[in-house]
Amino acid sequence: MNYARYRRLIALTVPLLVAAAIAYGLFLAGPPSEQRKLMLDRKRVNDLVHIEQAIDHYHSQRGKLPKNLALLRHELQPQLPVTDPETGRPYFYEPAGNDSYRLCAEFSRTSDTGNDLKWYHGSGRHCFICRVKKTTPAQ
Repeated sequence: MNYARYRRLIALTVPLLVAAAIAYGLFLAGPPSEQRKLMLDRKRVNDLVHIEQAIDHYHSQRGKLPKNLALLRHELQPQLPVTDPETGRPYFYEPAGNDSYRLCAEFSRTSDTGNDLKWYHGSGRHCFICRVKKTTPAQ
């Protein structure tokens, strides 16, 4: 094989291999729009976990559930994420007794099996029934 043919073969093969690697990567990861949905749903679950922790803290200090998330944010944690990262609408919170409540969010897709089962959700609006974790207040 002469040198010119060898260079031409390399020049054709390398771009094909690069294109195949990119296509395979997209196949494994999914399209960017699906990755964005996945990222937003993970953020929503993370926000709900932080809200749950803040409610537990509020309850341990005051012996009752907050009336709403705005009050919780105002009195306890100004940085608390209480709105959906995509739509900007507030997460739904509803006390349901002395020590239980509902937290709801609108999800883009069904959660994968890698998530904590407590936070497993389908696509669309999903509500989680939460109970306050009993802790003793710090002295």
